[in-house]
Parts: sequence; structure tokens; C-alpha cells
Amino acid sequence: SFPTRRSSDLGECIDNGINSYQCLCEDGWKDTNCDMDINECVEEADTVSCSEFALCANSDGSYTCTCNAGYEGEGEECADINDCEAHAEDPCTHGTCLDNGPGAYKCECTAGWTDSHCDYDVDECATGVHECYANALCTNIEGSYTCTCMGGFEGDGVSSCTDVDDCVSTPCANGEFIDNGINSYQCLCEDGWK
Repeated sequence: SFPTRRSSDLGECIDNGINSYQCLCEDGWKDTNCDMDINECVEEADTVSCSEFALCANSDGSYTCTCNAGYEGEGEECADINDCEAHAEDPCTHGTCLDNGPGAYKCECTAGWTDSHCDYDVDECATGVHECYANALCTNIEGSYTCTCMGGFEGDGVSSCTDVDDCVSTPCANGEFIDNGINSYQCLCEDGWK
């Protein structure tokens, strides 16, 4: 006589004769009566199809894969989330956002700005990183600075600030002019003039 087969929820029972049977278990189940769950995440880890960036969770007769934080996907394939695009607004106020791996980004600030979100103005005048000429005043402005020649000097404040020629305005009407330096001159008056 041939063995009789009967299906159950967890496998198929084959009657092998008097007081003898065999269970052919469905995937995910084991033991004599197919009533013991196989923990695929541990026992069959080499055959689990979860991504290396996913967590395997055992369930009755099966398993699920869930991408780790900082990754997106269905679990079998997980890709790094672009953390720069994940924000509603650009996280780098005055700079460029660079994805720096799962759950991380870095801001590359434009000149004149600093801090982790490029939202802190660099005071180039106070830190001495300006390029103003020696005889110029540095004035900090948001994201930059300006250079202005000091009184008695003329020029663009960056490449030059030269002493103003005080003689140009001919301040000595009746006498000799002597330039004494920055914003300073002396008139040597002719006899009878003061």
C-alpha cells in the first residue's frame, strides 16, 4: 500500500503505515510535527536576504528585514538617505550641504561664514584675516568686510592708501607750504603775513 498524505497549516503529513508518519514542513518550520519555528535570522543567517544595512526580525514561519536608521528601502536593499535632501530647507544657511554617510551631513561654508550650519558671520576685521591696506580701516559686514583709507590717505583701501598731498588745495596764500605728513602741514608766511 502507498503512504497517505494529509496537508496541515505547517506542513504535509505522510502516513507511512501503522503508527508511523512523516511531516514535510513548510518553509520556516521544523521538528517532527512541524510545530517549531526556525529563527532564520540566527539558524539560517547565510540564506537570509536582508541587506547588510538592515535588521533581521524573526516571525512565526518567516522573517522581516527593516533598514537601519539613516537608510531607506524595503529591507532586502537599503540605500543611504541623502541627509541634505531629507530636510525641508537646506540645513546650510550660507554654504553647500554634503551628505556624510548614514544620518550625517557636513556644511561647506562660503567665505565669510562659519559654524556647523554656516550661519555665523566671520568677523574678518577682529580675526585679522582681511586684506585691507596698512593705512586702511576694516569694517565687518555680514559675510564679508570693507576697507576704507584712514583720514589723510586716499585709495581703494585694499591695494593702496597713499598720503593725501596737502599742497593741492594751496592752503598757504602768502607763504611757503611744508607738508608735515598725514593731515599735517605748515605755512611759512612771508613778511607781513600771518
